[in-house]
Amino acid sequence: MGIAATAGWAAREVGRQPWTVYGLITTSEVVTSDAITPGFVAFVVAILLAIAVVGALAMYYVATRPSLLDRVRELAGVGGHE
Repeated sequence: MGIAATAGWAAREVGRQPWTVYGLITTSEVVTSDAITPGFVAFVVAILLAIAVVGALAMYYVATRPSLLDRVRELAGVGGHE
């Protein structure tokens, strides 16, 4: 649900273009003409790759170490396995 809500919010915000002021500034005036550099692309790819690796490791640890998930539930105050 969180992903769907966030995606809907992003689509709505991009559609209404909140970075422009209606009647005072147009979209063409606020869009930059700067090119996307290879360094920026590498930075974004590195961040996304790091997020994917950390997420995969977290899923692996939870799948292979049930006691770890129980400990997290205990620390969060949520019931564990019965």
